[in-house]
Amino acid sequence: MKPADFIRGYIQAHEGSLSVDRDDRGNWHHGALVGSKFGVTGDVLARYRGVPAVAAGDVVALTLDEAVSIGMDLFYKAPHFDLLLWDRSIASVVDMGWGAGPAQAVKLLQRIIGA
Repeated sequence: MKPADFIRGYIQAHEGSLSVDRDDRGNWHHGALVGSKFGVTGDVLARYRGVPAVAAGDVVALTLDEAVSIGMDLFYKAPHFDLLLWDRSIASVVDMGWGAGPAQAVKLLQRIIGA
């Protein structure tokens, strides 16, 4: 399985579509309730698009393909996991990064290999 296929499958199996739960901190962006979609928060969407902020409509319009691209760019390539042989352990680390952020995923990998 290729990394993009893994990310797509993960999103489809474990992330919902649009969420506007007021009690979920990930649904807030710069003090506004913008929601999240496919597990992508407003903060992550803004970072990926290179803009200071996004609106609720931007989150609503997010496609699964763009969410996969976000996963590939920010959670696989940016922490340089793409330089490692793709296997279950790297898939697990990418999974961790999707939920807790790429920095935490890097720390997890460092713990796994004793670095």
